Amino acid sequence: MSAERAVAYKRKRRRKSPLPRITFLAILLISIALLVLLVGWLINEIQGLFDHSGGDWKQDPVYLQGQALLEEFTEGKTLTVTAGKMSVSLSAHKAGAPVNQDELADFMKEKSGDKKLFSQFKRLLSRNKIPFSVYNEEYVKEELEDLARQLNDGADAGYEIREDGVLFLRGRNYVSFDIEAALGQIKEAFAKFSEGPVVLETTESPMQMPDLNKIREKIYIAPEDAYFHVDENKNTHLIKEVVGRDLELSAITAAYQQNDWTEKFFPFVELPPAETEESLFARYFQDELAVMETRYSPADRNRTTNVILSAEAINGTIVMPGETFSFNRVVGERTAERGYKEAKIYTSLGVEPGLGGGICQVSSTIYVAALKAELHQVTRYAHGFTVTYVDLGLDATIAWPTLDYVFRNTKPDPVRLDITCENGKLTVKIMGTKTGDERDITFVTNVLETIEPEILETLDETKEPGYYELTSQGSRGYITETFKIAKVNGQVVEKVKINTSRYSPYRGTAIVGPPLETEPVTTSPDGNPDNTPPETAQ
Repeated sequence: MSAERAVAYKRKRRRKSPLPRITFLAILLISIALLVLLVGWLINEIQGLFDHSGGDWKQDPVYLQGQALLEEFTEGKTLTVTAGKMSVSLSAHKAGAPVNQDELADFMKEKSGDKKLFSQFKRLLSRNKIPFSVYNEEYVKEELEDLARQLNDGADAGYEIREDGVLFLRGRNYVSFDIEAALGQIKEAFAKFSEGPVVLETTESPMQMPDLNKIREKIYIAPEDAYFHVDENKNTHLIKEVVGRDLELSAITAAYQQNDWTEKFFPFVELPPAETEESLFARYFQDELAVMETRYSPADRNRTTNVILSAEAINGTIVMPGETFSFNRVVGERTAERGYKEAKIYTSLGVEPGLGGGICQVSSTIYVAALKAELHQVTRYAHGFTVTYVDLGLDATIAWPTLDYVFRNTKPDPVRLDITCENGKLTVKIMGTKTGDERDITFVTNVLETIEPEILETLDETKEPGYYELTSQGSRGYITETFKIAKVNGQVVEKVKINTSRYSPYRGTAIVGPPLETEPVTTSPDGNPDNTPPETAQ
């Protein structure tokens, strides 16, 4: 090779590219860096093994500090869950939600000032296979179930039957959500480190409506007319009307279409009967057919009590057409248990105290009123002795159970006996319906015979001879006949005999001294035993 070519070759070799050298240097530097990192890591690992080997790792200061900061970090995290108008905040700590380790690392660094705390804490957990968190689905489910209970305040419509109507409770629709689906949504949100809100889809179920027809069956009362009822004892009673009641179902149904109320009261609708007590009274007892008044002494308290008790028992008695009124049947037995007192009555021995004395005044007053009303007289007895409260021939005695006073209603309509006792005046009114042919009725009593009373003389030996003292003059007896006189426009149109009455004389008494002459003392006889009057109330 020539010298020139040799020199040229050397120059060419000197101009060769430096790239292989640069590449080699780069690789060498990278290798050194990796080696440094590896050595550092090994040093840290060896240091970690040295620092945390042996003993209870849970007592390690790194673990204790890291765990405390982890709890503080997670306790500040919540997830809002919303269902309808209700919501709940779930604690990330209690839920064991996944931890955002980047945020946790920054949090630990900020709180502790130690840059290595997080990495050391993380290695410690990893080495002991402890996760940062364990998801607590049971806690989440319990919170959701509580949320479901708060949300679902639905209630079936209800009602309360009251005395004057029905109180309806509107109720509320039921609202719910799918708890299983919600668990999935929440777990997914926690995994994304979300704070929510997680909106749950709700379902509304209609409340149970009340059965209005069944409620109506419970409260419905059909109206019933007032009417007259004759019982098994032939006593007539006025059965009062029944006012019916109902509910206005259309108004209730319309109310349930509205949502602006929680409870609403619906009063009963009255169903009036066609016939009432008032309408019957107005129809049948608007006219006064007859009235009779007699006087009694309020000072005689026992007798007054008996008069009032029997009058109250009869007051308001209704007698239907063709039916009879019986004093004994209506008043019943006069007993002490029923309040009757001892007062003067007529007996075969004269005037004596007896239970119910005085009630004959009531029967006699009714008798005269019934005669004035021209009702048919079925049974009437005169007293054994005369009475003072009515004229002769117009009395009617009674005695339980033998002597009764009875009349029959011969009117086309019912009649009613209204009796009052006030300030010593007994008033009997017979109410009914006038037919237009009523007559003015008066009475005339003729005395057919007057019977003087006998005097029962009692000898008193202490008196001087010829002494005579009348202690009781007694009362005369009579035989009478009584006539009813009917007038129209002041003219007598009828005169008819209504009874013949016999009243026994009531013997008087006298005290006499010895006779002036020596003669047997003769007393008056006791009377004709065939004419002994029955025991009756005065």
